[in-house]
Amino acid sequence: MRECHQCHLPWKLCISGHKEVEYDLTLHHRWIDHRLSPDSNTRKMAVAGAIWTPKLTFTQGIVLRDPDDATQFWRGFLDGKVLYSERLTLRTECSQELEFFPFDTQTCYLKIGTYRFPIEEVQLRWESVPMNISPDVNMAQFHIADVAWYSETELRPTGNFSVLVVQLVLFRFPQHYIVTGLIPAVVMVAVSYLVFWMRTSDLVSRLLLCCSTMVVLSVSYMACNVPPTPYLKAFDIWFGVCAAFILVTMIESVAVESIARPTTKDIKLTNCRYEAIQRGEWLALWADRASRVLLPMSLLTFTAVYYGTYIA
Repeated sequence: MRECHQCHLPWKLCISGHKEVEYDLTLHHRWIDHRLSPDSNTRKMAVAGAIWTPKLTFTQGIVLRDPDDATQFWRGFLDGKVLYSERLTLRTECSQELEFFPFDTQTCYLKIGTYRFPIEEVQLRWESVPMNISPDVNMAQFHIADVAWYSETELRPTGNFSVLVVQLVLFRFPQHYIVTGLIPAVVMVAVSYLVFWMRTSDLVSRLLLCCSTMVVLSVSYMACNVPPTPYLKAFDIWFGVCAAFILVTMIESVAVESIARPTTKDIKLTNCRYEAIQRGEWLALWADRASRVLLPMSLLTFTAVYYGTYIA
């Protein structure tokens, strides 16, 4: 049995907006082959690719650049140990669970195995320090929250195969979406609340202000380039509730204007136009004053629930 003692992975990452991760890594693996020795003949065989290698492959992802002689390194030792290194560029896909977007956490898996040799012939294992992540890793949208590595046995029709797994947990930086999306949405809701301090009879100005804030809210949402999904995301819920608050403001404006304007029936019943107008204006003023308190309190309550559900 030949054992791959070490798979050492210094890497750099590049993450696109479509759940793809690109690894620029160097793969070091060791095994024992007593047939080899550190002489010139063995070196020539290694350069020519004539020595035995575990033929490691990545069971997930696509190798973008095949390793050539300039990106391979081989060294043999007197006791039969072999060190083999190669540089690779690998592209894989991560999970796309966006229910908590933009406060989501994505998980990426990197699996190393061999298709040729079952576990009875080649058994892969990590060494004590299996990987190093380059300090130059700088991702615009994510940061590495956790890295784990373990080994598993993969069952195939041709037998059992040893597989090494790297689990990479990425947490998204939400600051961009907070500044460009969530905060402007709240600002638009706050601007729409200004109608409660406007005259109840000025319906056109009220509706114009509410419609303007709704348009700005929609434009802000589209400008954020949120990835489309068949389900609602935390980002969608925030904008949807903010739009609902603005819609309630529009409905309240129409309602108070209708209440403040007396109908013909009111005038005939009271036989006094002034009394009907006075009663309607009082009800409209009371509705505006109540809305000044109830709607902001409702928005604060929603913000607290939203924070506890998606952020905390």
